Amino acid sequence: MSAGLDPQYADMESHFKEVLAGTSVGYVSVRDLMCNADGCLTHVGDGADQIVSFDYGHFTTAGAAYVAKRLLLPSGHS
Repeated sequence: MSAGLDPQYADMESHFKEVLAGTSVGYVSVRDLMCNADGCLTHVGDGADQIVSFDYGHFTTAGAAYVAKRLLLPSGHS
């Protein structure tokens, strides 16, 4: 999905990354985990129980599990 994405969010994330670069503070971008140039994920599988969120800012169990796996597993593993 690409409709309704707030462009200010991307600008704010870029600012966070810039400010924190070279510090001991790690920054994880959920946007980077969930979105690409085509838009952001709305489902992580088939079926109604695989939607990633149920409102503007809360993950479903499937959405939270997807993000957790992407954070915890080395790149390239699923």
